[in-house]
Amino acid sequence: MRLAQRDWELGQISRLHAMLDGHVSEPGRPDLRGWEWYYLLSLCHSDLMTLRGHTQSVNSVAWSPDGKWLASGSRDATLKIWGAATGEQIRTLTGHQGPVSSVAWSPDGKRLASGSDDQTLRIWDPQTGFQVSALRGHADKVRSVVWSPHNDRVASGGEDGTIKIWDIASRKEVLSWETKAWSGDYVKGLAWSPDAKRLAATHQHNRITIWDAANGKQILTWNLPQASAIAWSPDGQRLASGNWQAAVQVWEAATGRELISMRHGNCVISVAWSPDGTRIASAAQDQKMTVWDATTGKEAITLRGHRGLICSVAWSPNGTRLASAGADATVKIWDARHAPKPLELGHANATEVAWSPDGTRVATFGDETARVCSATTGQEILSMRALEQGLAWRPDGKRLATRSGSRTVKIWDVDKAKEAFSFDAASGLLGPWEGGSPLHWSPDGKRLAVAEGNNVGVYDPLTGKEVVVLRGHSNRSQSGTFVVQN
Repeated sequence: MRLAQRDWELGQISRLHAMLDGHVSEPGRPDLRGWEWYYLLSLCHSDLMTLRGHTQSVNSVAWSPDGKWLASGSRDATLKIWGAATGEQIRTLTGHQGPVSSVAWSPDGKRLASGSDDQTLRIWDPQTGFQVSALRGHADKVRSVVWSPHNDRVASGGEDGTIKIWDIASRKEVLSWETKAWSGDYVKGLAWSPDAKRLAATHQHNRITIWDAANGKQILTWNLPQASAIAWSPDGQRLASGNWQAAVQVWEAATGRELISMRHGNCVISVAWSPDGTRIASAAQDQKMTVWDATTGKEAITLRGHRGLICSVAWSPNGTRLASAGADATVKIWDARHAPKPLELGHANATEVAWSPDGTRVATFGDETARVCSATTGQEILSMRALEQGLAWRPDGKRLATRSGSRTVKIWDVDKAKEAFSFDAASGLLGPWEGGSPLHWSPDGKRLAVAEGNNVGVYDPLTGKEVVVLRGHSNRSQSGTFVVQN
């Protein structure tokens, strides 16, 4: 579990999942997972919602202006529309003949644009899924598409090294210009300024350029090694960028002067400003999404959960949610206001913790009391007197065994929140315990083992009758488990 915790801290979610999966017992074998396993599993699912439906990497995600819908574009050549509140898949848009690299909503929310490796830019009606137009003109993959804030035009950047502006009403290219500084150069990221007058682009060969959107003339350019992502601040005064050297940087848009710089653990693929301009979200190959203070550059939140690199990040219009698209073929929705925090159950001086087999409830012991709480809300389900340490869930999760004195074992019906049965150990005083739990159920739930001094007593939990006494320890037995042999 120490290695698993290390993977979590490093953002190696794929490896962490593999390690946790490796601790799941085969049917009929004893479940040896402790509370740490369930805790780490819960961290891996700290997102609010996971949207599944794409069959390959999701390359881009965008929130509709009214916040009701999400659009995603995938390597599987499809776009999908999702209900942002429910995660329901509303419709699938098909027509592209290659991976979809970029999706963007029109400012009025009535149209959706997508760019693809098939060299086309397509406009869709998101309400019906109907393809309004397929715009052709790029001679290579379309890497980025973005709507004008005026709602009437779309800009696209491609691996052919050109930026093109399209009129949506006439479905025609109205402006195109070459951006290549030298052979092999192309447009990677593209962003339209809030005043609709400028376009900012990142280029394959180490630079950021700002262009006049009216005539395609270069306004400003500066070097940025391995530039990847670009985004305008809502006030149009700053630009945020990401690069493959793991840096997130904020620039003064008028001069290209660097204002602040932040560091990821790996290549930065996507950046996005919060609607109020106070925060920047970035996604990277380190399987982490980070929210930064846009003024100080301090890390505010780090979100983990994707089983692979994160390709795209987008803010909800009200700034309370983030959506991320991953190479694991999922879209995830997150709470952008604070990082996931461990649930505090509030049991003072607790010395023992035991998860229910299904992971929905937690039993704790401390101050001569055993408690059962919901693992999602922390709400107390059951509280009972337990003078000594010892908690054991029956494999079906419906019963909990506790020690309630020097000789007494009690079995509780957790669903009904009442005592089901109790019995006294026959072989000797139970006494104080150190280490693991002195109580263990058999895998079929028909026997309960109780560590009693130097021996282990095996009981029928329905009658309290001692079935067998296991002798041989030269000192006090502290814990044990059942092993099933085929």
